[in-house]
Amino acid sequence: MFPYYFLLITLVIFSPQNPTVYQEKFFANNCLPKALAFIVQSPTEENISFHTKENLKLPNALPNNFFGIKREGRVQAIELGKIVENIDPKNWKTCENNNSCTNLEKQIKPIKVIKNEDYIHLSKGEYLIYRQKPLSWYWIDFKQTTSFERKVLKIKIV
Repeated sequence: MFPYYFLLITLVIFSPQNPTVYQEKFFANNCLPKALAFIVQSPTEENISFHTKENLKLPNALPNNFFGIKREGRVQAIELGKIVENIDPKNWKTCENNNSCTNLEKQIKPIKVIKNEDYIHLSKGEYLIYRQKPLSWYWIDFKQTTSFERKVLKIKIV
């Protein structure tokens, strides 16, 4: 049984470069299952979502990606996450309902990010990034609770 585990760990460690893997990880993180993030992630941690009109190309449903061979759709979100890490938190704008968020999206001036070798899978253009704490399961049933605190950021890749 040990040789099989040894072979599996060796294949994982020495597999070719994967664009979805963050390169500054510890050696042990490459061997641990990814499902552990589900167990240790806080349920109140902010959710981050990305929106754009035409720039994201998500090839997840294409036949050549049937077995997950191409990872371009997942890499785009990782590259946008790298961009968000480097932006000053003061640039995030806060809104409290859908109407104010829609107005805020139109008024925000985008932060310009120069495309380089770290963002090769992202197209040039504007991206809206939202950050919001999840609504408690208890409050979802109440229709009156439509307010929330959402942070909005607009970036433009040039």
